[in-house]
Amino acid sequence: KAGYYLLLAGYDATSSDAEVPGFLRQGKVDGLIFLGAFPSKIIHRFCKFDTPLVLLDSNVEWPVDSVVSDGFSAEVDVVAHLHALGHRRIQFLAYNMEDSNIDLRVQGFLAGLQQLGLPGGKNMVIREFLSHDDIYAALRKRLRGANPPTAVIAVNDTLAMEIISRLASDGIRVPEQLSIVGYDDHEGSANCNPALSTVRVNKVQLGQVGAEMIMNRIKSPDSPVVKSTLPTEFVTRGSVAAAAK
Repeated sequence: KAGYYLLLAGYDATSSDAEVPGFLRQGKVDGLIFLGAFPSKIIHRFCKFDTPLVLLDSNVEWPVDSVVSDGFSAEVDVVAHLHALGHRRIQFLAYNMEDSNIDLRVQGFLAGLQQLGLPGGKNMVIREFLSHDDIYAALRKRLRGANPPTAVIAVNDTLAMEIISRLASDGIRVPEQLSIVGYDDHEGSANCNPALSTVRVNKVQLGQVGAEMIMNRIKSPDSPVVKSTLPTEFVTRGSVAAAAK
């Protein structure tokens, strides 16, 4: 509606040698939107240019416009919900990668444990691995140990549904034996078995706020930096139940 054209472009953020595309170096775009997690060194590389930049669904501590969902408050609320159902040992699963959203959600989880006086602290976070195989193996080790968790919070729906599938293959029933919560509420979360309890992110609002941000930055390059945090909604479905006795 504002008369801009949107060019979708891929970029290998995993390679430290990946070059900034030539058309960006030459100033042939009005603004840049980074969608999702990018390593800070990559973001810093693009900040060297004069092209306006917005981080959509990500953030850094430096003065760069950004919009994210409120993962901190969301996980505090999830912990409180599980606690109300009798869960006292809650495990958090995340990927071992640089991602401000993961950081926020882990911080919210730990704050939720602390507020309710629940045990474990950082010991209840598994974030040493990147592959689903390794993350699940670490969870199974916890489940076989003393004082196993009765609920698991995954950093996103993809990981949560992977865990549910692998638990089913091992004969562990969700939610009768273990409650599972995800994050994002993507399209498949309501259709898995059992349907996934999750944190809903308003992706349309996320995109709209990001679009307004980049257009405002283009029009007013010297205006104050804006960092926006959008509220979330906890959606209860069949993957969560009262703590198993």
